[in-house]
Amino acid sequence: PLADDAGGAVLLDAAPHAGTENEAEALAARLGGLPLGLNAAATYLSVPTSRHRTFTAYQHALETEFADLLGAEHPTAATDPDTARLVVRHTWDLSLDQLHRDGYTLARPVLQLLALLEPAPVPRNLITPKLVTDATGLPATVATVDAALAGLHQYGLLHT
Repeated sequence: PLADDAGGAVLLDAAPHAGTENEAEALAARLGGLPLGLNAAATYLSVPTSRHRTFTAYQHALETEFADLLGAEHPTAATDPDTARLVVRHTWDLSLDQLHRDGYTLARPVLQLLALLEPAPVPRNLITPKLVTDATGLPATVATVDAALAGLHQYGLLHT
């Protein structure tokens, strides 16, 4: 985990218009200084269509939308790996929920499918509409699979 000031700097570098240095440090502390969580939050905040556009609004969303799932108010991510995983998981959930609201309905199922295929890189031509349909039970087309992959990439949840 990064120190609060270093985590705040990461957030400010990626989303410079999302708030002040103190607000960025407070969010970094809330995310336990975890690089994956910081990256997901910063990517989310830097996308113009995101519902939460400031460090404070994002932190409030973590508290109000996922309070029953996050557990401790100030997670001890540096010493408790289970808490650290929860913080990162629900940070991703904000992005996945936003993608779903934006019409990328296959983003979450495609990410879940890709997670099952890890740890090796997954060739793009393997992710076909038939594979997605068979694996998720949801109807998929070339366009919806491409849109899901593009949305996941836009929010920093998928790297190519």
